[in-house]
Amino acid sequence: MLEIYNSLTRFKETFKPLHPGHVGMYVCGPTVYGDAHLGHARPAITFDILFRYLTSLGYKVRYVRNITDVGHLEHDADAGEDKIAKKARLEQLEPMEVVQFFTNRYHHDMEALNVLPPSIEPHASGHIIEQIAFVQAILDKGYAYVSNGSVYMDVERYAKDYPYGKLSGRNLNDIVTDTRELDGQEEKKHSYDFALWKKAAGLQSSAIRRMASRRYLRAKDSRAGTWSARLWERSTWARSLTSTEVVWILCSRTTRQKSLRVAQHSGTKPYITGCTTT
Repeated sequence: MLEIYNSLTRFKETFKPLHPGHVGMYVCGPTVYGDAHLGHARPAITFDILFRYLTSLGYKVRYVRNITDVGHLEHDADAGEDKIAKKARLEQLEPMEVVQFFTNRYHHDMEALNVLPPSIEPHASGHIIEQIAFVQAILDKGYAYVSNGSVYMDVERYAKDYPYGKLSGRNLNDIVTDTRELDGQEEKKHSYDFALWKKAAGLQSSAIRRMASRRYLRAKDSRAGTWSARLWERSTWARSLTSTEVVWILCSRTTRQKSLRVAQHSGTKPYITGCTTT
């Protein structure tokens, strides 16, 4: 019998998979703009042990570990240049050259640690459409707002409907007290709000305003009533995006982890969002 500590209840509990005989594991992978370090080795080894142990117990395990290949900003204030874009600029390379080089080196380092590869290794850049729908759903529920072309989570508004901070054990008052005032936060209503979508420098904000107005990216599947990204294909804005402009889509590690929890509470589908180990 396997017992695992539950961060929500604060107790060790007997492990019971949602689907008998099957286990899903999602583990934050690296942002590939530099070589791996001890911070990458720790989760790789920790979850490799868990992966192997669950497999030895007879479970069919789907182990997903992402590669963040776009959109990890430099600073805690949801500001600064994309780390991969900056590395590419300094080295006079294409961003995807940087991504491929350090992804290969990361895999080599993981092999040296003798950890098993994941079942699936999605890249953040391969899930842009889902992420757009993800942000749109949060906007539609009123838990986010648009400011100067970027989208921010409205923490205070969300906390009125849901117990924000329940997983971390902190309430909103604690967060307000402990939040640092950093430069580059002028766009936010409150310093503790966090970015869901950042406008790339030099781009116009009209596209994000269209997203907020729901005219371009919101669609209902007539049969199932579920979110559909098909409208993306018909959107003039979407078709005109370049690979460089995809930098709009992601944000910092902490933001992505928070936004995943928000979407789960809000009833939106928790797509892979690319949270990382820095």
